[in-house]
Amino acid sequence: MTSLVDKIRQDVSFVKGNVKEQNVTKDVTKEVTKAKEAIVMQILADERVTIDELAVVLGVTRRQDLRYVKELTEDEVIRREGGRKLGKWVILKEYRIKDSE
Repeated sequence: MTSLVDKIRQDVSFVKGNVKEQNVTKDVTKEVTKAKEAIVMQILADERVTIDELAVVLGVTRRQDLRYVKELTEDEVIRREGGRKLGKWVILKEYRIKDSE
C-alpha cells in the first residue's frame, strides 16, 4: 500500500515535471527561432554561405543546421538558387523574432 506521504510526493513530482517540461519547450522554441534568424542574417551578409559555415557560426551540428534550413525553406523564407557549388541563397521574405515576453 502506498502511504499518503508517498502519494503526495508523487503528485508534487508530477507537477514539478510538467512545469519544467513547459519551460524547456518554451526555451527550446526561443533557441530555434533565434537560430533561424541568425541563419537569415548570415545569408544577408553572404549569400554564398555554406551549410557547414552556418553550422560553425551558429555553434550547432551540421545536421541541426540542415534541419533549420529545411524549415526555413519549407516556410518559404529562403530558397537556394543554382548548384551546390556555385549557387546562392535568396531571402524570400522577412524573418523576425516575435517578442512574446
